[in-house]
Amino acid sequence: MKSIYLAGPITGLPRGNRRAFSTAARHLRALGYYVVDPRAQNGGRTIPRDLAMGWDVRSVVTVDALVFLPGWRHSVGARLEYAVASEVGTPCYEYDQERGVGRRIRDGVETTLSRGAGRMAAAS
Repeated sequence: MKSIYLAGPITGLPRGNRRAFSTAARHLRALGYYVVDPRAQNGGRTIPRDLAMGWDVRSVVTVDALVFLPGWRHSVGARLEYAVASEVGTPCYEYDQERGVGRRIRDGVETTLSRGAGRMAAAS
């Protein structure tokens, strides 16, 4: 099973963008992925930003892939997670909440998250 870290805007959004994170996490789990959701750390309680970002960076370097929610490019934290993932060679994908398809956003290679068995597969 592949592990996926969900990244996206949290700070300054209503309820910390909870709906987008939980919807994507449910969908990806249904496809067989193990999902690391930063919103769920510490039982969802608010913690100081420096502690949260430290946890996030440690998580980013341990997963098989990152999936970015809409609006991630406007989030300082998500851009930091992307930079770390890029440095260590972790594949990054964008999540489309309507279609549930992630498109790879690194190296100009476009792939999709495949259905079933938690595999990453090239788009055909």
